[in-house]
Amino acid sequence: MTHFHRSRRGPSRKAVAVLLGCLIVASLPAARAAEESPPVELAKFCAVPDDVVPNGFLKHAREAYRAGKPLRIVAFGTSSSAGTGAANRAEAYPARLQADLQERFAIPVEVVNKSVGGQSARQMASRLEDDVVSLEPSLVIWQTGTVDSVGNLQLEDFGRALSQGVEMLEKEGIDVIFMNMQYSRRIELLVNYGPYVDMMNAVATQSGAVLFDRLEMMRHWAGEGRLDFDNMPRAERASRAAKLHECIALQLGDMIEKAVRR
Repeated sequence: MTHFHRSRRGPSRKAVAVLLGCLIVASLPAARAAEESPPVELAKFCAVPDDVVPNGFLKHAREAYRAGKPLRIVAFGTSSSAGTGAANRAEAYPARLQADLQERFAIPVEVVNKSVGGQSARQMASRLEDDVVSLEPSLVIWQTGTVDSVGNLQLEDFGRALSQGVEMLEKEGIDVIFMNMQYSRRIELLVNYGPYVDMMNAVATQSGAVLFDRLEMMRHWAGEGRLDFDNMPRAERASRAAKLHECIALQLGDMIEKAVRR
């Protein structure tokens, strides 16, 4: 993976915020725009190479599925999980994931969105007990890394927060899926994601958490011209933002279904 280095001063918060906003534009007409766009087979549109497809073992989610118990999942992330880029929170990928999984499984499925924008991994870890463990889910999707890398926060602290968080969740019988950053050529020129991506990969490997590589998925979609927010006409951004949430939900749904039925 190519790493881009920032200037000594680094990007201003305003500049990065503007670029992040371009990735998944928060727009009220988003859902309507998606409905008006030409229909495209979702699975084909959202396809990614085999080496990017997430694969892993979700012990506790599989146990719940095999026992016929309701499958409860907590989406635990920052602004892109909270609903930025969709018409509202109900259109974000956590809500879409619940609908997707409910079509795949006969058991009840609930995806609870406990995402809060602007928090570092350490701040998120401090909320795990109240916002995740207390809900007694089988699985948490922990989306993080952007705030830490944009703020150039201590890499070691980022890694410790992830490791300690996974350890706590595993002790409580909760599987963990890590979701990493979003992709944008412009942002990668300003922000050095590389060390944080590598740290996330290392913690996932060491802890048994499963990595959902959103960064590489979006890089592939951008390269194919499907979801290239850097070069997309403004008129298409709303519909493509809605499509991005659909694709993320579909890829997560495929991954979770394979993991619990294997």
